[in-house]
Amino acid sequence: MQELVDISQDRVERVKARYDYATATKLDVLNAVVDFQNDSTSLLSLDQNIYTLQENLRFQMNAPEKVAFFLTTQRLTLDQSLKEAELNSEAMKYNKVIKAAEQGVVLSDLSLEVANAQFQPVVKLGAGYNTTNLQYPDNNITNSFSGGLSGNLGVSIPIFDGKQRRIAVNQSKLDVMTQSIRLESSTAQVASQIKVKVKEYNYLLALVSLEEQKLANALLNFERSKEAYNKGQIDQNAFRLAQLNLIQTKNSIISKRYNAKYVEIQLNALAGKYIR
Repeated sequence: MQELVDISQDRVERVKARYDYATATKLDVLNAVVDFQNDSTSLLSLDQNIYTLQENLRFQMNAPEKVAFFLTTQRLTLDQSLKEAELNSEAMKYNKVIKAAEQGVVLSDLSLEVANAQFQPVVKLGAGYNTTNLQYPDNNITNSFSGGLSGNLGVSIPIFDGKQRRIAVNQSKLDVMTQSIRLESSTAQVASQIKVKVKEYNYLLALVSLEEQKLANALLNFERSKEAYNKGQIDQNAFRLAQLNLIQTKNSIISKRYNAKYVEIQLNALAGKYIR
């Protein structure tokens, strides 16, 4: 946006110079000034929006006032190596939804083992040891000591409990089945999401490539239009159109790169790359 303002300001200065030499009309000057003012207003509005977004980010991060946020002009890099098969393989190992479903299967299996164990006999083993030490101060026997070891072994077999154990086993079996279905569903859902996102990502990469080719043409068109405008070969409307086309193409590339980067982050999240 700053570039757009700079171009418009340069245009105003050139039109005023041409007006002084009677090669431009007062209307040309007014049109150039209006375009410059519109671009300046858009720049101020953009600055305000950036400030608002920074403050919202500061609030969400609970960051102190001394922490400053900076806008970067560095171009977003896009990973060209993302492949569906590799992402699926990593997702099976690290995706949080799949791992949670796998843990659910493990816990349900353990619950089933506990429920089945209630049908098994219960063996109880106990042991004890006691000692007795008696003293007789008035007799010849001054000390008497005795001790003994005891033990017991018992077996209990559950016979009838109102079918509570059978109900618990059936419920555990149902939980195992439910968790297994959940795991299959989660796996299929993640694979489907990866497939859709990979296609979307490749589509956005193709759009970025096309926009970058378009930018080269827009830049060449602007340079030639600027040269022709300075020589008086085209009017200000044609020059303004070339100017806007260049800026819009640049903004379009930035927007599409941002969208592609966002999808790239989603793909990496599905593959579990951020929680390893």
